[in-house]
Amino acid sequence: MDSVLLNLVDKIKNHENYTSPDIFPIKSKPDFRTGDEFMSKIKLILEAKLDDDEYGISQLCCELSVSHTQLYRLFKSVSHRTIAEYFKSLRLNQAKILLSSTTMNVTEVAFAAGFKNLSYFSREFTHHYGKSPKEFRS
Repeated sequence: MDSVLLNLVDKIKNHENYTSPDIFPIKSKPDFRTGDEFMSKIKLILEAKLDDDEYGISQLCCELSVSHTQLYRLFKSVSHRTIAEYFKSLRLNQAKILLSSTTMNVTEVAFAAGFKNLSYFSREFTHHYGKSPKEFRS
């Protein structure tokens, strides 16, 4: 019974590694290495496509040569999130970086981070960070 509980605790800790788009485990256990490789590959692909507001899950499935169902199941088992939630958090993280490190206005940041609807961007940014993009910049 103790080994089952320890295994569950290890899995929970592994899922915590993927809660933030910019955090990945530096050293991983051998049984989680496959999940790390999978998440790293997805992160690299999605980061390259952040500014493309037309890029979505279908294109990612084609690049990874997996079905939408397989991708969803694998991603959810590793991260306890949906791929869409993860992609949105990557875009919001990129917007946060651009707001704090460039002189781009909020509209330019939204488009550069892959958001084509400014009100949606503002609402999601505020929900995620607790401040509007304009307040965050100040």
